[in-house]
Amino acid sequence: MSTNWDWGIFQCPQDRIGVKIYVHIYGYIIEAVGVHPVHFGIMMVVNLAIGFVTPPIGVNLFVASSLTDIPVMKVASKAMPMIAYFLLALLLLTFVPGISMAFL
Repeated sequence: MSTNWDWGIFQCPQDRIGVKIYVHIYGYIIEAVGVHPVHFGIMMVVNLAIGFVTPPIGVNLFVASSLTDIPVMKVASKAMPMIAYFLLALLLLTFVPGISMAFL
């Protein structure tokens, strides 16, 4: 669960280099604790999806705003239910690893 909080806090640097460094640091820790790397990868992707639509830095909000000519704040308010669904999915994936490992 702490990696989910870390992803939420350090979501600002969403460049590829930052993600690669972060994955390598946590990869060793996650394997030492006994979490499957695929499960960790799925949690990481869901966390990134949350970060891409979470204000104020959510890149997807700005893309949607520029494509539709709707103000960013209006797009952000409409995205809040999806963020809640993303958080619910993240909680389920974190505490029920069988969901992400079912098709492996």
